Amino acid sequence: MYKVEIDYSPVYELITSLYTYLDSTGRQINELGNKWVKDVQKNLDPEFVEELKDQKLEVLHRLNLLVWQCPKKDTIDHFLAWLEELPSSEVYMLLVPWVQHIPRDMIEIHTYFVSLLRKWSQQYFRHLQPEILEALRRDAQQKEKLITKMDPVELVEMSTNGIQIVSPHVKKLLLIPQYHQSPFSVTDYYDGLITCLYPVDVKDSDSSLPKKIGRQLKSLSDDKRLQILRYLHAQPRTFSEIQQFTGLSKSNTHYHIKLLRTSGLIRAYHNSVRVESYSFREGTITHLHDVLTNFVKGE
Repeated sequence: MYKVEIDYSPVYELITSLYTYLDSTGRQINELGNKWVKDVQKNLDPEFVEELKDQKLEVLHRLNLLVWQCPKKDTIDHFLAWLEELPSSEVYMLLVPWVQHIPRDMIEIHTYFVSLLRKWSQQYFRHLQPEILEALRRDAQQKEKLITKMDPVELVEMSTNGIQIVSPHVKKLLLIPQYHQSPFSVTDYYDGLITCLYPVDVKDSDSSLPKKIGRQLKSLSDDKRLQILRYLHAQPRTFSEIQQFTGLSKSNTHYHIKLLRTSGLIRAYHNSVRVESYSFREGTITHLHDVLTNFVKGE
């Protein structure tokens, strides 16, 4: 069984926020959505907006491995100073235990990422509400206390709203709280290591119900998604089986499964490289019933 490690640093969120800005694939479901991207872009220098159009997401993700191994990452400035001074040979040595194929540009231009992240920090991230980072820090502390009390698989499933990872090839799983990709979990597979940036809902003062409850109600409002839940109740099913059952296209099936996953209504079974199948998380419905009952009663 793998070992779970919890890690927190504002640098992870700096990278995740930039990734969220660059990534267009999840904006249909992402809590921040397209409006956030447009609002951010208004406050960026036009030259920087153009520069960001050519960035590679895969290389950006791998910076998390360097954050994890950084000896001083309590502030963004400390991390960037460390990364800037790091010789390319040491970048390679820090990555090679976990990554089979290291992109050449990751080694050769890592100092460029210092410049990129500094600009992003100055033009966007330093304006981030401090309550967001504090919520991430607190959540990491809470998860840290659960490591000795919970089974690793159960802790990961609880943190990620339904990702279950069981594999003899995984030696360590790194759980990192994040806000900008919520309600998604960002999971990356390396040699014997999985990094999982799990979503943390920051409380919205304008809403009486948790955001996750709203996502669950939205997921349950569609007949196709209710049919998928009934289909998964009997036994775990693969994506192909779900698509065949619904008769939907791959893209539509992916959309419905994403909504069910991010609301925590279904469980995704991962091996060491991908999702193998899905099943229904019955306990989520029970919890939803209890929360709604208490809400109606004013409790």
